[in-house]
Amino acid sequence: MERTLVILTALALGGCAAGPAETPEQMALRHEVDCTQVGFEKDSQSYRLCLLLQAQNDQLATMEQRLNRIESQTIYAGPRYPGRWY
Repeated sequence: MERTLVILTALALGGCAAGPAETPEQMALRHEVDCTQVGFEKDSQSYRLCLLLQAQNDQLATMEQRLNRIESQTIYAGPRYPGRWY
């Protein structure tokens, strides 16, 4: 019993140690590095478009994570029957 409690506590605390979220400055720096590695020149129109696309991709990834979380919560909620199921 105690061993199970220790394992569950360790798992619960391990989930909290996911690390800090990325700051907006770090995100902007990551986008700049990604666009320069691809070969875009700074202060060009294509470079600015690349930065916009990187930001859009981040927003889409966040939205997809949220939708997956909602979907996983509704899938296992069980069937909804208006009356008796038998």
